[in-house]
Amino acid sequence: MPVAESQLPTNPNPEIESRTLQPFTPLTIDWLVGEPIPGSGGHTNIFRIIRHLVDFGHVCHVHMLPVNFMHSYTPAQIERYVDENFMRTGATFQLWNGRQGEVDATIATYWRTVLPLLDLPLPGRRYYLVQDFEPSFYPAGSEYVQAENSYRQGVHCLTLGHWLAGLLHEQYRAEADAFDFAVDTTIYHPNPALRTAHPRLAFYARPSTPRRAYELGVEALQLVKQRHPEVEIVFYGAASPPPPPFGITNVGLLNPAELSGLFASCNVGLVLSTTNPSLVPLEMMACRCAVVDLASPRVVGLLEDGVNCRLAAPTPNAIADVLLELLWDQERRSAIVETAYRQVKDMSWEHSVRQIEAVLLRHTPPDQRAAAHAAGGEESDLLLWQIHQLLDTGGDRGAEIEELRSALYRTLAEKAQLVQQVQQLEGSEQAQFASIAARTRKRLAGRLAEAAPVWQLGKAPLSRLALSTESLSQGFCADRSHLCRIELRFASHAPLHTGTIRLSLYAGEQGGPLLASALWRAAEMRLDSVCAFDFAPQADSYRQRYTLCLTADEVGGQPPAIWRFQQVQLAEAQLSRAGQPLPGQLAIQPFYGDPKSPLPPRRGPAAWAAPVRPAPVVM
Repeated sequence: MPVAESQLPTNPNPEIESRTLQPFTPLTIDWLVGEPIPGSGGHTNIFRIIRHLVDFGHVCHVHMLPVNFMHSYTPAQIERYVDENFMRTGATFQLWNGRQGEVDATIATYWRTVLPLLDLPLPGRRYYLVQDFEPSFYPAGSEYVQAENSYRQGVHCLTLGHWLAGLLHEQYRAEADAFDFAVDTTIYHPNPALRTAHPRLAFYARPSTPRRAYELGVEALQLVKQRHPEVEIVFYGAASPPPPPFGITNVGLLNPAELSGLFASCNVGLVLSTTNPSLVPLEMMACRCAVVDLASPRVVGLLEDGVNCRLAAPTPNAIADVLLELLWDQERRSAIVETAYRQVKDMSWEHSVRQIEAVLLRHTPPDQRAAAHAAGGEESDLLLWQIHQLLDTGGDRGAEIEELRSALYRTLAEKAQLVQQVQQLEGSEQAQFASIAARTRKRLAGRLAEAAPVWQLGKAPLSRLALSTESLSQGFCADRSHLCRIELRFASHAPLHTGTIRLSLYAGEQGGPLLASALWRAAEMRLDSVCAFDFAPQADSYRQRYTLCLTADEVGGQPPAIWRFQQVQLAEAQLSRAGQPLPGQLAIQPFYGDPKSPLPPRRGPAAWAAPVRPAPVVM
């Protein structure tokens, strides 16, 4: 994708590059977020940014401004709503009450949240996350003016793309930093098996959103259908749009995984945007679907006509001509599709959020951050923060991480020295022998516990299964539709847990289509309690096979273990490590989110959330 000089990749986090072994101090960030609607692309981006910042080591608090139904929600209810309808973020949630603690930054996310931001007495530095030119959401009138005035309040803007940053700076003299458009290629990817034999065209049909130019698209598609009736036209994005004067296939509102399948099945996708570009063109490109959008200065540096897409003049005839050209000129379409796919596959959200992080870090020196005060000078805490931050940056940082780990162990050793001195004061051979015997018993018991079922959950016998860099795979068959979560239970395995654990869910066997992935830090995992791995609901999961894979990402790390049922609990469950079968089944429970099903969302041991206890024979 053509990139302007100002958009060329630079070090997204200069603080990381410049510091050597100085402890990393995280940012504490408050977010003012309007009550989200399921399927909202803007809210999806907000929660995605928050999730990455939390993964980078920062602390995020979401203050939800209620609109329709959240007025009496508890923090736990808000978090559950976001987890189930969007994603797990790792942030804390609460209803907005006009108060906040010590923070480094407060970020408004919508024009109606700017005024509450301005009223805060101690917000840290004020920011405004701007994803689109929001005045254009309304006809000329009061709301248009109020949305426009939000850019005149002197708040530092963080904009999706460079066109928006230039507009706010030129028209409203706003300070603005842009972050790049991105696409989640773990969700959006090609699937040649879905491509139909007949020409197929997808249209982002949202009549309720004027900026998507629904009527203009319908007029253009009517011309396409008149000239070539064999073209299948698929409408998506609205449950029941007004029926057009030609035959269509309407698939309605789709989740991200379903959208990926639709894009992968189509030759061409029509996306019309009269404001800031949508993320949809990039998602189509990642699925090798050719894109048609409107020609405009807004797309400069992102979409280039004839290179990675086709851009049409805003008339029905011009749009229809471009669509038909792409449908029937297979050689040109293939060249555009391959160029677009090559350009978007490296446009990661992690890189874009690093650009946001760099702006936030630049304006708040480490010694002035809220976390520096909260940490109270604990060197071990700050060293752990720094190790996680270096791990997040990727690249060849083994030497730095090893040096930091050595420093952390030295610090912990110094803290343990007092305990050792007390033990030495016992002095007697009997006390020393008792200590050695206790350690030996513990070591032998630990080895036995690796394989023997010496614990139980309810009445189900359990054992521990150590995690390593070899992939641990659990296959199972879903017994309901709308699989949307897998709950797991982990166990302690070392005095200090380090490194990260990668979770991956595949359709079918390992190596099949990747449906979801997550990276959990071992030091922050809740042991002996339920941990949830959330992903987009799989509407057709009933009787489908899935494989969950767990891998310790860091060589030499000390990850926790995972509990294993000695008796299989799930249909067609198959457990293996590095391709070698293992007995039993991981302690996991699939969760299903079909609101129409009379069945419970999961089945399994009634004591699933209860504490793990030693088996009576061991006691």
